[in-house]
Amino acid sequence: MHYLEDFRQNWRPLLGAALGLGSGMAMTSFILPVFAPHLLAEFGWPKADFAMVGVASVLVLFSIPLVGRMTDLFGVWKVAAVGVAVTPLTYVALSLQSGSIYQYLAILAVQMTLCATSTATVYTRLIVQYFERSRGGALAVTVSAPAIVGALGSPLIAMVNQDHGWRAGFLVIAGWSAAAGVLALALIPRDGPAAGREPARDRPTGDYGEILRNPTFWYIFLAAFLVSLPQILTNSQLALVLMDKGASAEGAGRMVALFAMGVVVGRIAAGLALDRYEAEIVGLIGLSLPGFGMFLIASSLDQPMALGLAVLLIGLAFGAEGDVIAYIIVKHFGVRIYGTVIGLTFAAIGGAATFGAVALSQSLRLTGDYNAFLLVGGVGVLLGSLLFLLVRRRTPLVPAAA
Repeated sequence: MHYLEDFRQNWRPLLGAALGLGSGMAMTSFILPVFAPHLLAEFGWPKADFAMVGVASVLVLFSIPLVGRMTDLFGVWKVAAVGVAVTPLTYVALSLQSGSIYQYLAILAVQMTLCATSTATVYTRLIVQYFERSRGGALAVTVSAPAIVGALGSPLIAMVNQDHGWRAGFLVIAGWSAAAGVLALALIPRDGPAAGREPARDRPTGDYGEILRNPTFWYIFLAAFLVSLPQILTNSQLALVLMDKGASAEGAGRMVALFAMGVVVGRIAAGLALDRYEAEIVGLIGLSLPGFGMFLIASSLDQPMALGLAVLLIGLAFGAEGDVIAYIIVKHFGVRIYGTVIGLTFAAIGGAATFGAVALSQSLRLTGDYNAFLLVGGVGVLLGSLLFLLVRRRTPLVPAAA
């Protein structure tokens, strides 16, 4: 009953955070793939040139830490308002593009910078601020919002694109982003950085020095980097990896669906576990699972059941790193500088995706298959999860409620 009471009392910030995250930049990866075939067909962009859009994601490495710091200084509402205002405009701009791939890339660059104000770095601060007894469950609900929007919205957008054209599809997304974003702002309390708590220091040298001198931060930072190495596989390569192991295109499609199921189950399980067990132990066990999945794919076991189990292991931890790391950060650093710390840490996750892409490309060029990357990445994941044991031994900088 006490667990559910937390949800009853704080349903407004929870719903506001979920709506904001589900209508912000985080939904882009679930929605934009629906438009790719239409854009390539109309503008004649070569696939190699279209792959250039991935370069825009590098900007997140710079924008996310800045956004996290701004959230600590000015509060969630003011920072999120920037994303609510700009995100719909970027989709309107996408609907008006004239055919230059550089124009498309420029619009995505704006999303990766200004619209970083509508990501988990901002909205999860509401959860760690208002939830205590059921913080893990509330985090799981919040970070699942973009995936739910993508699952429900992608088929609808595909129908709009087919019947009315891709420009109309972008306008529909712009409308959803604007309406849901405004509703999110209406639900979010406008009480500054942290109700009744000391705001972050205006002089960044104080807080940044405190963070960067603390070994706990570097353990968390390195752990986040290592456990995120498989992201390149899950973002774009999973079906190709499975087919390289002998799965048919249809079979790989079924396994990717199994991965999606694992994501939902894993996020819920991680959230519930965080409210009952030590966060570092949850991180050690839960975030090590993709390592075993990568080892299994790299092995000689190429039966569908073995590959399906490997995909499920990877899926169970996908996205859970956001819940676990957020929980650990607020435990060790408190609420006051939460945005600053998680912004820096999420930059490590983005860096891991970029590094993983380069490493995978070089591995394929040198060996011709995925095994080397799977083995090295699997070892990295296990080492990263073990780092949470070092975090567990550290004394928190401040109480979690501070």
